[in-house]
Parts: sequence; C-alpha cells; structure tokens
Amino acid sequence: YLRELDRLDRWLQRWPDIPCVLTHGFSPDLLEGTIPDPVRRLLGRDNLMIELLYPIHWGRLHDYPWRELRPAIERQLNLAGAARLVWGSDMPNVERNCTYRQSLEYLPRVLQGVAPAAALDSMVGGNLANLFSLAV
Repeated sequence: YLRELDRLDRWLQRWPDIPCVLTHGFSPDLLEGTIPDPVRRLLGRDNLMIELLYPIHWGRLHDYPWRELRPAIERQLNLAGAARLVWGSDMPNVERNCTYRQSLEYLPRVLQGVAPAAALDSMVGGNLANLFSLAV
C-alpha cells in the first residue's frame, strides 16, 4: 500500500496542476506515531484532497460518534489543512453501520472545539463545490 501511495505521490509531482481526491483517505493507524514518508508527502501535496470516510469501515467495530478518530482527523487537519479535506459518505453502503445523518454529523462532533465552523463547512461540502466549480 505504501508503494502505491509513493506512486501516487510521484504522479502528483509530475502533474501539479491536476487536482485529485484520494478516496477513502488514510487509515487511522497510518496517522499514529511516526507517519510513513509516502503518507506525509501526500498530506503536503497542494493538488491532493483527502476524503474523510471513516463511518463505512470504522462504524462496523466502534460506536457513534467515533470520538477515538479525533487524533487521526486532527492530525490530517494540522498537516493538510481544512481546505484539502473532504467528507464522504459512501452512501448507501454506509447505512450498514450508521444513518446518513450520523455519517454527516460525526465530523462536527469529533472536531468540536478544534475546527471552526467555517472549516467544517468547507470540509463537508465547500471544498468539493470549489473543486467542481459549483455555486454554493
């Protein structure tokens, strides 16, 4: 997996004007302790947005609102910035683990007191609206 992330990093370096989204983002275990070099480099790439899509996997084994995700999400917020993080639902599959509303509301709950409302608004829609040049 890390070799594939390294390959993506090289592609992003080669094509810096092409915006991309890393769907399904990073597993929380990759964000603990020392972050592997390919992950750290991707978190720093301006042309890469990272999808925060934890309920589809994390929700199977953990209880809503998944507060234990806070360190992983906060680390991405600090290293990549709110403008490069995007919420994803994986709808309708996420309904195996939680409701659509829960998949949407976990980020504001987990990041309460960490990220301002404007940053959260960007992450749950504004960033992708900008990427696709949609009027909000």
